[in-house]
Amino acid sequence: MQKRVCAIKSFKVDKLHINVYQNRLDMGQAAGEAVATKIKQLLTIQEKVSVIFASAFSQEEFLTALSVVPGIDWSKVVAFHMDEYIGLPKNHPQLFSNWLERKIFNRVNPGKVYFINGNANPPETEITRYTNLLKDNPPDITCLGIGENGHIAFNDPEFADFNDPFFIKDSRTGCN
Repeated sequence: MQKRVCAIKSFKVDKLHINVYQNRLDMGQAAGEAVATKIKQLLTIQEKVSVIFASAFSQEEFLTALSVVPGIDWSKVVAFHMDEYIGLPKNHPQLFSNWLERKIFNRVNPGKVYFINGNANPPETEITRYTNLLKDNPPDITCLGIGENGHIAFNDPEFADFNDPFFIKDSRTGCN
């Protein structure tokens, strides 16, 4: 593991604690350490930890840092990914599932990885399957980034409904 980094500025907005770092590398390192610490802590009180990972360039430094932290029993981690493109071939490099395999899953070998099938037909069958998996493995940790326009996954600010009761949606149709 790299040397521990410190925030150059910290503050709070409502209940949100915010840390500002010198650069992306330091931010990714700090986030990797924080998530690793939480995974280890949870594994002392429960048999498995369910983690959702985002797939985006903004996650690279974080995933790299997390993947090299020693002492995580990855065999007890159940991994999910946050979003996926619909209709791309299974081996397409832009699939978020393939990106996460390259950036973290193949490095740490979680006990179980659940991918969203962007080629399910009809998509509603996959929405139901993935929703049930999330209900069976309630997320303990969600590792996400916030895009430049404030988006989280494919939820752009003008369309996001934080009171939406559905776990999974087809962003093309709003189908759940």
